[in-house]
Amino acid sequence: MTRFSALFLSAFVAVGLAGCGGSGAAASPTGSIAACDAPRETTTATASLEPPPPADPPAYEPGYAAVRGQSAALDAAVAAYDQADFEAASSQFDAVATSASGDVRRVALRMLGRTRLALGDRAGSAEALRRLVATEPPLVRLNPDVEPLALLETFYEVRHDQDGSYAVQTDRGRTLAIADFTNGSITDFQQVDPLRLGFASLMIDRMRNSTDLELVERVRLQWLLDEAALGTGEAAGREAGRLLGADQVVFGTYIKNGNDMLLTARVVDVETGRILMGERVEGRASQFDALVSCLSQLVAEAVDARLPAEPTSQASTESLDAVIAYARGLALEETEDYGAALEQYQLALSLDPDYEPAQLRMDEGVMPLMAANN
Repeated sequence: MTRFSALFLSAFVAVGLAGCGGSGAAASPTGSIAACDAPRETTTATASLEPPPPADPPAYEPGYAAVRGQSAALDAAVAAYDQADFEAASSQFDAVATSASGDVRRVALRMLGRTRLALGDRAGSAEALRRLVATEPPLVRLNPDVEPLALLETFYEVRHDQDGSYAVQTDRGRTLAIADFTNGSITDFQQVDPLRLGFASLMIDRMRNSTDLELVERVRLQWLLDEAALGTGEAAGREAGRLLGADQVVFGTYIKNGNDMLLTARVVDVETGRILMGERVEGRASQFDALVSCLSQLVAEAVDARLPAEPTSQASTESLDAVIAYARGLALEETEDYGAALEQYQLALSLDPDYEPAQLRMDEGVMPLMAANN
């Protein structure tokens, strides 16, 4: 590929990420990323030993599909919810949550939280989530891909009230937070600015099924930055990571220059501030998905985590514009501008009809809340 211009490289130095020990991995003409395709040596003393069997990845709360048909009352409540009859759905979910047990009860409580939120009753939503937390174990993990962002924020508030701490509850060995990326682009700065959220979301998606790590959802990190008025920047990110119980925080930057793109990542130890890793990958902007995947692999290696050999979700797309529209939707949804968020998710799907994250956010996160206001 064409090398970045001197201006591009000087901008890279300006954002403070040059010379941090990164690999400078470049893309080949076929689209592969050399640093991630080549065999990488292991320096640990146990490299020759057979690795232990992986643990199961963290499990999210069961969805309705997992219990469909097990409770006629729950099926009726979900039907009422889908028809935007939220008053009826609320009373039905509450009744099921009171009488049922196991996964049926947990699904009913989670859906009750959604329904009270749709009715504008945040306190009622919080109460449903408190009842859900009271069913532990197993640990309650809400799926950030499908839950309304306002429900996730309400859940974080409930957790903080219950635990007296912002720390993420986990049964994993280590916790990693990934901050929104920094836009250092030379060209198309405003156009690609939403990728601050988009690239962080993509990296979290690539790494979330590691059996070794607890990944902090980006919306949780942003919620804490706002909740505790920590401000912005790396110092704020480190403090948020500390409060969340993270061991390390990943800070990334992307620089678009014409048709080329450079991505960098640094892994910073929360307690000491020491930079544990600095890596960069570069390629054509159209190869952004491969670049993020490669960078995620390098970050995982830096924290001794194992990633699945194959992608575990349908989050990939070859359309950079679809990711930009999706990221705009996330930003708008965070401000509860659901109509504008819906337009961006629809735009993402028009650019790539198979882009599952946009479909999930539209169907699960936005449309029920819009229906409640119509």
